[in-house]
Amino acid sequence: MRINVFKPDVQNLDALRQQLVTLQDNINRALASIGYDYSQRLTFTFRPEELPKLVQHNMPRPAWGLKLVYLRNLTDDTVYPTDGLYLDWIPESGGIKIRGINGLTSGNLYEIRLLSYA
Repeated sequence: MRINVFKPDVQNLDALRQQLVTLQDNINRALASIGYDYSQRLTFTFRPEELPKLVQHNMPRPAWGLKLVYLRNLTDDTVYPTDGLYLDWIPESGGIKIRGINGLTSGNLYEIRLLSYA
């Protein structure tokens, strides 16, 4: 399924808000056509020593899949993960519990974005 080109109207915030809702609806319909019922972007900051970490979502069902789409070291953007990233997680009521992420530097603050599927 093809998603229409999105050209935001940055001059009109109400129109932009409606365009974003429409875009998310189109993405959800496209994902549903290939077996995903719902998706949501989860963005959070954390330090590896804070694990396990609960990240809330507002999907109607428990998450059954995650895709890491963005990782940024906010402490030192010249330090990269030491390994291929692997995310160890389990579904929790209304969220996901991240039990581990290998390859991150302890003591550094990270911004992480995930695409969660239900």
